[in-house]
Amino acid sequence: MRYRCTVVGVASAAALGLGAIPAAASPAVPEPAPRVADATAVAATLTLTPARPVEPAATAVSDPANPDFRRFLSPVAVRDRFGAPPARVARVTRWARGAGFAVGRIDATGSRLPITGTAAAARREFGVDLVEATVSGVRVRSASPVRVPAVVAADVLAVTGLSQPVAEPLSLRSCLASPNTSSVLAAAAPLVTAGGCASLPSVVGAVGGVSCALAWGEQPGPAPLSRALPGRVSQPLCGYTGPQLRTLYGLAAADTGAGQTVVIVGAFNGSSTLVDANRTFALTGVAPLPAGRYQVRRYPAAGTARVTGCDRAGWALQQATAVQVVHTLAPAARIVYVAAPDCTRLVDALAGVVADPGLVGAVVSLGWGVPAETVADDDRAATDAVLARAALRGMSTFSASGIYGTAAPAGTWRSTVAYPASSPFTTAVGGTTSAVGAGEAVLWQTGWGSVVGDRHQVGRRDLAPVELGGLVPFGRRDFIPDGRRVVVLAAVGGGPSLDVARPAWQTGVVGGYRQVPDVAALADPLAGLRVGLTDGGYLVRPTGGTGLATPIVAALTALAQARTATRAGLLAPLLYARTAAGRPPLDDVRHITAAVWIPQPRGGLVVAVDAARQRTRPGWDPVTGLGTPGAGFLSALD
Repeated sequence: MRYRCTVVGVASAAALGLGAIPAAASPAVPEPAPRVADATAVAATLTLTPARPVEPAATAVSDPANPDFRRFLSPVAVRDRFGAPPARVARVTRWARGAGFAVGRIDATGSRLPITGTAAAARREFGVDLVEATVSGVRVRSASPVRVPAVVAADVLAVTGLSQPVAEPLSLRSCLASPNTSSVLAAAAPLVTAGGCASLPSVVGAVGGVSCALAWGEQPGPAPLSRALPGRVSQPLCGYTGPQLRTLYGLAAADTGAGQTVVIVGAFNGSSTLVDANRTFALTGVAPLPAGRYQVRRYPAAGTARVTGCDRAGWALQQATAVQVVHTLAPAARIVYVAAPDCTRLVDALAGVVADPGLVGAVVSLGWGVPAETVADDDRAATDAVLARAALRGMSTFSASGIYGTAAPAGTWRSTVAYPASSPFTTAVGGTTSAVGAGEAVLWQTGWGSVVGDRHQVGRRDLAPVELGGLVPFGRRDFIPDGRRVVVLAAVGGGPSLDVARPAWQTGVVGGYRQVPDVAALADPLAGLRVGLTDGGYLVRPTGGTGLATPIVAALTALAQARTATRAGLLAPLLYARTAAGRPPLDDVRHITAAVWIPQPRGGLVVAVDAARQRTRPGWDPVTGLGTPGAGFLSALD
């Protein structure tokens, strides 16, 4: 597991407990990136120009005001109407072979043509500079912008695979320790992680030595804090159980998802996923997942050598989280886990899902993403084409809107919109902190934005501002001079995409760019879902992130399809249209001032809820979008 941290703001290093920073030296001259050797095998995918534009047709079948609304197409019709004409495929194939590439078979959608050659051939034909780079610890290939040869320029929409974008899983685990330190940054570092918690014990009434609650507020904070925020303070949860999660979304016993298929796209495949899931279900009040309703498929089945350095622990957590969420909410649905060969081939795996004729009407969960501003134009064009074809087939895709903060996969302090969540052909999922109290009573929901502060001047009678959070050491005074800066522990990465224009269906938002997210669900790992995973040993821990929220919304959509006997397709346009018409299918989420209290040897740590710079507000907001599924969501597809 790779741990990442960041220094926030301009607070002194000593104030943050980081020690002294050496005096600035002359800047080092960066060494040039090593070139990919000419003989290196390189695989790429040519997305061919379709016979007719795909995106307008996908928008039409997804728009409730369009006569073609929900006139979804069969896989054969998608290929025949929107695949590349045979003459185009033949022309590009002849060119590629003449240029020294081996050419694979066109995919079932008639749009993606795989080629393999050497780095020298790629440089010569596409005019790219291929170098080696390290992104998030992953050794990958990076390419300059592609120039398609003029002879086939009109035939090729995009070239992907020359650069290898690194996708990050967006689930987080609560890994509470008992740090005895005056540094908030050091205290916060082990609270949440994107990977494993092998060094800490499993949840059995306590998390790593810190008491945890079985329901929100069961173990509130100290009296001054609890009096200031009645009903809105809790020690960290041990993780909600299956019955608590189903209660949160108003599910009845008859809501099982029978006849539905939920596809989870991830990287790698955990060999113990099914065993871990059923072991966890036995502890959390959920019926077992039969082996016959859990399938693993691998797309693409073959290719060049895998990259090294992918966060396998994080991907294992993402897989376990999604499988356990989907079965908890839709226990009769079929789950298909699609494993990409590594963390750079997620879109290839998604394309395999869309091309699969056996997945008609499937709901697809994409609990991962890459920073939107790093996505090359060709990668965006190719991925949008895949997602648009999914919409044409009546598939519903849901994409995690990202995470930021010191615990985020990228360890970044600023909100970064994730891709493919910012695509106009998927529904982007944000996150909530949700309080389910004793007796499975749903107390409140607000946006997920966990914040601690580097100010902790507090005695017995002086409580740090809840808006900032921070250490609350009862019985002594402690003060960090740089007192008003905060550390975002983890929060929803939402807001505008600076590369994607706002689609016409996204009404009620400000600005000319695509805004993320569209919908939200439970995401706070300090009040998340209890998830079991073998990570050195079998562990059950609270799990959150938009990688949790995304399969929640996907599973609820499968339930809605089952209840209404309707395929949803691209869901976001319907959500905005119904909201604009005064019939919102989602419950608007409002700001709640609340906190999680984490006891420490000399006081405790206050983690403020919905306290990041982007906060929840009435109507659409960059944390929860239009809102969260409520009691009316399952009937909203009618």
